[in-house]
Amino acid sequence: MKKKLLLFLLAAIFTVGMWTVPVQAYPDITVDYTFIFCAENRRLIVPDSFKLHRIVPVLNEFGHMPDDLIDMHVTDDGRIFILDMQANRVLIYNDEFELERDLVYFNYNGEVTTLDRPEGIFIQESTGIIYIADTNNRRILQSDEYGNIIFVTYGPETFPGTDFHLFYPTNVVADVAGNQTVIARHVNMGFLQFSPEGEFVGYMGAPRVQMSGFTRIIRRFFSTREQRQRMWQFVPTEYSNVAIDRYGFIYGTISSLALWDVVDLVNAGERNDDVTPIKRFNAAGDDILKRNGLQMPIGNLDTTTGIVSRVIDVALGPGGTYTLLCSATATLYTYSDEGILLHAFGRQGRTRNTFGRPVAVDYMGNELLVLDAMLGVIKVFTPTEYNLLKLEALTAEYYGYFDIAYPLWGEVSRLNTAFRYAYIGLGMAAYESGEFRQAMTYFANARHDRNYSRAKERLRMENMETAFPIIFAVLVGAVAILFIKGTTTNVRTFFRERM
Repeated sequence: MKKKLLLFLLAAIFTVGMWTVPVQAYPDITVDYTFIFCAENRRLIVPDSFKLHRIVPVLNEFGHMPDDLIDMHVTDDGRIFILDMQANRVLIYNDEFELERDLVYFNYNGEVTTLDRPEGIFIQESTGIIYIADTNNRRILQSDEYGNIIFVTYGPETFPGTDFHLFYPTNVVADVAGNQTVIARHVNMGFLQFSPEGEFVGYMGAPRVQMSGFTRIIRRFFSTREQRQRMWQFVPTEYSNVAIDRYGFIYGTISSLALWDVVDLVNAGERNDDVTPIKRFNAAGDDILKRNGLQMPIGNLDTTTGIVSRVIDVALGPGGTYTLLCSATATLYTYSDEGILLHAFGRQGRTRNTFGRPVAVDYMGNELLVLDAMLGVIKVFTPTEYNLLKLEALTAEYYGYFDIAYPLWGEVSRLNTAFRYAYIGLGMAAYESGEFRQAMTYFANARHDRNYSRAKERLRMENMETAFPIIFAVLVGAVAILFIKGTTTNVRTFFRERM
């Protein structure tokens, strides 16, 4: 009896121990640090790329805190335009973070008009025109900085391909010609495009859905052949934000990725351009975003937490870089032009280095500005010396100055041996210089198979180009020797027969 009781107690202790001892330890995401993802999609701590420089309270002309900050745009000359959705006002700051103007009332054809819960703001650099997505008024305003409305764009009477008829714009950008690209609520056919005259000209960049494996099997089982062929046309989502670069390329963010799609993508290790929170479109509407990293640029890759990145904004930085703002974890992910994660940092909290509810991000030169709606502040982050070195190398590489980028990447790799992009940069510099064998070594260290194959192919071609003249000379010599030998034999035979 005692033996049975002892065995029972040991079994109970063992069972409890199995349930209480963790099978795998995950990094503490509450700790403030900068990280990237390694090849196994685990967080890898790296040197800080940004440090908090200052916290700027956002106040209106009466010194009051804002009601509900929603969007921010920083111009090339450092002026900051902030949109307060609840108070229906635009706050304009100079590059010293001093309030210049508080726009509440606008002048339109001699009459005073106001905003109604606006959600998006954009400033056209060439003209200084302020574009405002005046959401509840169902219009897009073009105004100067003094509140004089220049033009108003209204939505179309009907939206082709949808059953929705009301125009609720949430975000807008415009190119140098005045063509507008707009996101509208409840319209999931992609971006709405308007001419400079305000005419609706069509859609662009409709995002496609990726169903889970089980859902896909069920739908295909109960679908006809025609329905299966049209499945790719199913569009279930909307863009969350939009940006435009100086070349006119449109960046669109999607905040509604499904957890199962991301898990399938990460676990399979395959590439799927449809499962991505960021796209880059050319004038033809083709997604041309580069995705050449070890992982897709989708933000959080740690699917064990059950948290998928909800990307609500994108900031275009120097050297072709861009930063994604994830609202689910208040994290900023910065990628290179090639789609390689350079660094990530940020979390939710109430300390100086954390965020309450970040709603917008933008660059002021090399500085990173984050608008926090919960705290009512702008948090200004300045790049560290390490990050400035990375940016200098990235910019040189982006514009094709690989001879300048080469020593810079060498210094970056010395400061951070775990930063594989430095080896990619070294490999690209060596590749462009014709040192293909050295480039293969760098790409192998970076585990960049595509560029490794490119360098290997060029090395093979170079070896062939070097060896071909020798082989050709040997073949020509052999043919010449055989020809001379044959000719000599024929001549000897000829004279022998005559004698």
